[in-house]
Amino acid sequence: MNICKKGLARIIVQNIVDKLNALESLGNIKWNISEEDKQANYRSWAKMTLKNILEADEPDVIEHVFMGQFDGSSKPNPGEMKIGGYIKSLADMDNTISTFSLDKGYGTNNRAEYLALIELLKMSITKGIKRINIYGDSKIVIMQVNGKWKANKDMAPLRDQAVYLLDQFDHWSLSHVPRELNSEADSLTR
Repeated sequence: MNICKKGLARIIVQNIVDKLNALESLGNIKWNISEEDKQANYRSWAKMTLKNILEADEPDVIEHVFMGQFDGSSKPNPGEMKIGGYIKSLADMDNTISTFSLDKGYGTNNRAEYLALIELLKMSITKGIKRINIYGDSKIVIMQVNGKWKANKDMAPLRDQAVYLLDQFDHWSLSHVPRELNSEADSLTR
């Protein structure tokens, strides 16, 4: 595939924008996010994606960068946990490389979210993935793993496991997305 790196970042962000627009066109989804915040998120995703691409040494970097999304749920909370997630190649965003949808016993929603991230990371490592952009709708997991919030004693071991797994990648990013943009991963927890 012959594409410039900035062009690739634009394609990826446009994919996110198209997904957002498709959800809005359904009419029954209302966003609690201003137009300015949407634009800021688009810029943030583009910047993060471009950074990942520009830092790669491989000439055909698009073939070696992946995107993953994860989600976890507990019904009720605490209750029966389910986790789900998937991986796609940035070279072919219409084709899912791998998915998981698992029951994880009894626990809290936050625990389920962590277990989903950890499962996604293990699956990525098993597939030999070295560069990945990861998205999830659990702000607590994203912020704790990124080192911006502290984890309590129950969540700290899970955070530490996630950080350990992330250290095995050449490059990674972990970003929060609104729940509405995490619907594909969410559907795997049903």
